[in-house]
Amino acid sequence: MPWYIHLLIANGAIFCLEYIYRAGHYTSFFSSLVLTLPLILIAQYSLFYGFRVAGASTLFLAGAVFTLVNVALRIINSFVLGEIPNGYNWIGIILLIIATVLLRVR
Repeated sequence: MPWYIHLLIANGAIFCLEYIYRAGHYTSFFSSLVLTLPLILIAQYSLFYGFRVAGASTLFLAGAVFTLVNVALRIINSFVLGEIPNGYNWIGIILLIIATVLLRVR
């Protein structure tokens, strides 16, 4: 499996984990372990194979792809949870656009 698929899986697991945590579906840490522990393990496994084993052409490229997708999913998660966009969201969107342009230039 290509390295970027591993990083997409890791970002998906992190997205679900953040949603569960921020939405407050569970009343305690131990009651949420049934769902959060597999997501954490999937994310760690995918990060390992995305950065180390499958390997992109450069570590910079893998880190940039992971970060861009992660920031985008965090902004989407804020909107899914019904949070009002604040200054940090808009800064994230602007930096996401700039980073995408710079990544294409490189």
